[in-house]
Amino acid sequence: MIIPEIRKWLVLGAIFVLLLLLGSILAMCHAKDEAREANAGKTIADGRTAASADVNDIRDAADERIAAINADVKDATDAIRNAPTADARNDAALRGLCDIDPSASPDCRLLDANPR
Repeated sequence: MIIPEIRKWLVLGAIFVLLLLLGSILAMCHAKDEAREANAGKTIADGRTAASADVNDIRDAADERIAAINADVKDATDAIRNAPTADARNDAALRGLCDIDPSASPDCRLLDANPR
């Protein structure tokens, strides 16, 4: 038979071991949560980086398109100013318009089919 004093210490020791076990389980769960949060933060940061790169690509493409349109407008304006007759000016204006936006006029298809 176990002496009541020893039994009390054995019960307290068992409770202490159970509390240590519970604390270690809770610490492991907390560590897993922190790892998930860190992974989620990395995923969000990667998404933001990719979105920023996409925005830069779109802006660069738009800048290139604007520069091309400006060059086409300048060329068309020069062609109109240097045309000797009214018909030549109209033709240069239509060609300039069709260079910028081929769907702007049904006559653009005729110019594409019959270039000069």
